[in-house]
Amino acid sequence: GLPQVESLKNKSERFLYSAKNTLRDIALIFNPLFDKSFKGAKYNIVRDWAIKEFGSEAPISKMLMEDEKWIEQVGKMRNVIEHPGDELAPLTISNVDVCINNNGQNDFLVPSWHLNKMKPVPICEDMISITENILELAEDLLVCSYTQLHPDSIVRFVEIPKGERNSKCPIRYKAIID
Repeated sequence: GLPQVESLKNKSERFLYSAKNTLRDIALIFNPLFDKSFKGAKYNIVRDWAIKEFGSEAPISKMLMEDEKWIEQVGKMRNVIEHPGDELAPLTISNVDVCINNNGQNDFLVPSWHLNKMKPVPICEDMISITENILELAEDLLVCSYTQLHPDSIVRFVEIPKGERNSKCPIRYKAIID
């Protein structure tokens, strides 16, 4: 038979569960910094609060608006697992498969996933993207929060270009005295 990724459905669902929990935990940053609590990983509510509190041009508001699409997608994918009656359900997870390409040759299809009526995307690439987005969200929230809370600070944050980061410890921002 065709080689398969063992327990792909279970592992994919666990990944989405962990991603959603991580997003929920990242939202806890607002309580100690801004004395504001948000239940769950509902970043649309966080975004609306930031816009109302600081304005739509504030870095924290802009960042939350820019990240809204991928955060919403993670939430939707996880929610259809918990609520299979949702209109976006099901979350279809396809393992390794074979198809015939344009040249009439057999081709392998990598494992993919998608919500109802959406285009399948490779699971591995999507997981890497979601993981990187979560890490960058946490970093950006810390930097934007500091900047929002201390607009006159002599400390400024500079993003280190990707190519200049140490691959063993890829620090993205450095604090400098301005």
